[in-house]
Amino acid sequence: IPEPVNSTKPGEVPSGLSVVIRCTGGILKMGDAIPIQFIIYNDGTETYKWHENWDQIAYSLTAKDSSGATIPAPRTYPTALLNAGLDSSGIGSGGTFNKTIFLNGWAVIKEAGRYEVGGSYLPEGFSPITAKPISITVLPRTEKEMDEYIQGLTNQVAARLPGTPGKKGQPGDEVLDGLLTKLRCTCSPKVVPTLLNTMYE
Repeated sequence: IPEPVNSTKPGEVPSGLSVVIRCTGGILKMGDAIPIQFIIYNDGTETYKWHENWDQIAYSLTAKDSSGATIPAPRTYPTALLNAGLDSSGIGSGGTFNKTIFLNGWAVIKEAGRYEVGGSYLPEGFSPITAKPISITVLPRTEKEMDEYIQGLTNQVAARLPGTPGKKGQPGDEVLDGLLTKLRCTCSPKVVPTLLNTMYE
């Protein structure tokens, strides 16, 4: 694990840093990937710098339903969403930094409803900074609407796989990765054949 560039002792709360979270997804429907943006502010006088290869968990999210029950996390830990942290330029006094991750990587949203979302940011070598919770509303989709949504994503995935005209899905294909993420967020067993086929391809 790389050492933090600044000399503050591990475990301390970094002076002047604060974090705000917000949902940038607009109108959300059941099965959507739910983007949550972290905005980190530096209102202090120090410049905080981190190594570029800082790959510890920097961002975390939680969700509670309208009854206050915590929504379980996926079985697969969302490490692909967590390669976070600041580059070597860091945040100077008065600076900001933002990062967007999907709530679905931290909570399995399988029903429409209202959710309270909490988030925290863990700077390397420090204690986590907690954001004020926000509320989001996930609207329902009918079975027909969900089928049409899944089929639309499936068609886009198929168009990017080898053996099809146009762009091919290759390692590092961000568009293909985004489509597969959206399919997983539907929590529908109907997406399994597409996910498996993509793995084999």
